Parts: sequence; C-alpha cells; structure tokens
Amino acid sequence: MDAQGHIRHRQFGEGGYEEIERIIQQLLTEAGNADLPQALVSLDPQGMELIADWSNLRSPETYVGEKRAEHFASPGGVARYRPRVYAAAPRVSLNEWALEGDWTIGAEAAALNGASARIVYRFHARDLNLIMGPLCEAPR
Repeated sequence: MDAQGHIRHRQFGEGGYEEIERIIQQLLTEAGNADLPQALVSLDPQGMELIADWSNLRSPETYVGEKRAEHFASPGGVARYRPRVYAAAPRVSLNEWALEGDWTIGAEAAALNGASARIVYRFHARDLNLIMGPLCEAPR
C-alpha cells in the first residue's frame, strides 16, 4: 500500500522476495524517504530461518479442516462440525495425522474444545510449520 492508501502490489504465497523488496523501496522513496540504500538486503539465515530442504521433503502440505483433510488416522474418522472426543490412534504411518482429546473439525480448521489434547503427525521433513490461532467463531 502506498502513502495515499492505494494498493500497489499483491503477493500471494511464498517467493518473489527481491521484487517485493524493490517495490517497498520504491514506495518508501515516493513517500519522501530519500536516504534509503539501493542494494537489496543481504541475509545469512541460520537454524529455523533456513529455507526448506526441498530435496529431502517427503511429506505434503497437510490440512486439518475436513474440506481438504487427507490421511486422517484417528479411530472412527472425522465427526464433521460437531464436538467429539478422539481417542489415540494405535499407529500413525508416514504422512498420517490424528487427534486426541475433545475437538470440533470444521471445513477449514479443527478447534480444541478442552484444555488438554494432542495433534499427532508423522512426517518426513526438516521443519514443520503449524498455523494456529484463537478461535474467532465455531468451525464450519
């Protein structure tokens, strides 16, 4: 967004970092910041900041909402759109996931209904990123 509140660029998903940085530099210059360096920021990522190890990735992107969920291993399957206490899965194979405890699984998310529960996921990758947040409304 520029200094007048107009959207000047949209970016969905990962990638395009150099282009985004150049656009930000341009917008800052247009807004009156004349002393900006022209070079791109040089990064030396370490640890968790490293990019994904794509050559060693064996697990796909996984979703816990029933709309896109795959490889759900909890006994009895998904109870759609209603609270359910899920029992421990006897075995979770590679790329399978399971819930334990009181959950409600909606179209796009799973919501925890109690104070104690677990998500079990067997994956093959260097990193795992889990998107979590407070419940704004009941899952649909």
